Amino acid sequence: MSLSKISSASEELRKLEELQASVNLQIEEVRQLISQRGGSASSSKGLGQWHAEKTEGREAPEAFLEDLQGSGIISQGTIQRLRETFGSARSAASWLRQECGDLSNVRPVDFLRGEGDEAEVLRVLDCIDHGAFA
Repeated sequence: MSLSKISSASEELRKLEELQASVNLQIEEVRQLISQRGGSASSSKGLGQWHAEKTEGREAPEAFLEDLQGSGIISQGTIQRLRETFGSARSAASWLRQECGDLSNVRPVDFLRGEGDEAEVLRVLDCIDHGAFA
């Protein structure tokens, strides 16, 4: 496989992961939506329109946090705690999408989806609040 094809595939995967995080879908569900519309993540006008309708009137970070709560992945209390720790929904959503050393280098959002252990995420937030960065 050529370097340009690898780069293109990597970019497609990154776009799928961003879309998944913003609308709280599993990668396979996103791929199915794309294939139903006959395109790729970068060229599917139908998928982009669907995403715009899902998040209409909400900023992407707010929509992301609300969708996590709506799907039962995270409680309102933990969302509030994230906002307090990071100062904004944008910063909280960003942290949830980055690998975290205290969670075995797993992104907190993936940890919550897999383990479902909000107490562990709250423990990490305590460390951050007290200056012991995770």
